[in-house]
Amino acid sequence: MKLSRNTRCFLASFAATGCLILLVCGMVTVDYHTARVGFGRKDPMILVEVAQEKTSLHINAMGLEREWDITQADQWFRRVENAAITALEKGNELLEQIPLQNTYK
Repeated sequence: MKLSRNTRCFLASFAATGCLILLVCGMVTVDYHTARVGFGRKDPMILVEVAQEKTSLHINAMGLEREWDITQADQWFRRVENAAITALEKGNELLEQIPLQNTYK
């Protein structure tokens, strides 16, 4: 089976991207374990701190020590989570009201 030129280009770029992702993941893993074993650093690479008024994301990897305020994203995810839970509860209540569903329990 002969592959077309576009298919070969796609597969080559897919494989190269996969190799780059694995390389970066390996470098971050080695950096984390080296800092843990060599320097006794106990803090995690990625830490999400939730306070009453602020949610922040801390990243300590590959010499990068940054902090971002993710309060808006956290509030949005909480609203989505609450909406999904409410929808599931209401759906279960509706299913319990259908007489056919009670015969299958």
